[in-house]
Amino acid sequence: MISELENIECTRNSVGKYRRKYALTAKQKLILKQFDMDEKYIDRSIGEFSY
Repeated sequence: MISELENIECTRNSVGKYRRKYALTAKQKLILKQFDMDEKYIDRSIGEFSY
């Protein structure tokens, strides 16, 4: 389970904002759902790293 979530990658673009590099897999979505999280939650969390 942890290795699946470790595969969620993000990159920084030229203006300093971070975004998810790849779409989430069905397995990752299922794992996140068990913790009441979804793609939007992940995107918001990644967005907090932007400066």
